Amino acid sequence: GAELVHDDDELMLITNGGTLVRTRVNEVSIQGRNTQGVRLIRLSGDERLVGLDRIANLVTDDADADADADADADADADADSSAADDAAEPAREDE
Repeated sequence: GAELVHDDDELMLITNGGTLVRTRVNEVSIQGRNTQGVRLIRLSGDERLVGLDRIANLVTDDADADADADADADADADADSSAADDAAEPAREDE
């Protein structure tokens, strides 16, 4: 199988015998195009690979998660401030 992945993703391989292998993409060695590739799972007897899935890394770093949370809090505070300003303005009639 083949899957488009990024360095911070993981791969999940599943066999018909119930074997699961989960590995980080950045731990797979990079090979040149003249090689036969990298074996990620050994299959025994009549066992077959039935699933291959990319697991995206949602949070890469605690600092990134904190920065995202701070940005969300700032956006919420700005929205609350705008709503309060709108409510404080008296209604005007055009004519």
